Amino acid sequence: MLKTSFVAFFCAFLLSSVSYAAQVQGGINPLTGQQLQYETIDGWKKDNKTENNVSPDESESDREKRYFDEYSEKAIQGDYQAQRNLAWLYSTSKNPFIANLMLGCAWYKLILLSGSPKINDGDIGNVKVYCGKLSPEQQAVTEQQALHLYQEIYQK
Repeated sequence: MLKTSFVAFFCAFLLSSVSYAAQVQGGINPLTGQQLQYETIDGWKKDNKTENNVSPDESESDREKRYFDEYSEKAIQGDYQAQRNLAWLYSTSKNPFIANLMLGCAWYKLILLSGSPKINDGDIGNVKVYCGKLSPEQQAVTEQQALHLYQEIYQK
């Protein structure tokens, strides 16, 4: 009897979880039933009406370059989100003129040094993930890069 009740409870829980995940993934707030709108990391508005948020006249490389310029300017001014976005671009870009794992790691480390009230576990995780791909020698260099960036941005 107890085993049957547990199985029934577990199945009901599983079905409600799948339903909730499907609603959220489908862009519907399960509490209000309203359509969700959110921004992707690249800043384009995304909703269920648009499958592709890329301007038809702009290549991925051109878009990354535009974001790189925008994020670099704001990151140097101390903008927390721009620093995260710039670090992510350095760490994940397929554009050989932007991709630089060591600079990505340095920016992630700078974020932790910044003292921003917005720092969270995700920032610590980013250091572990992206800096963890580097050798100990490269890690030492990124420490120096982060300190240099810190002085440039916060101790003018």
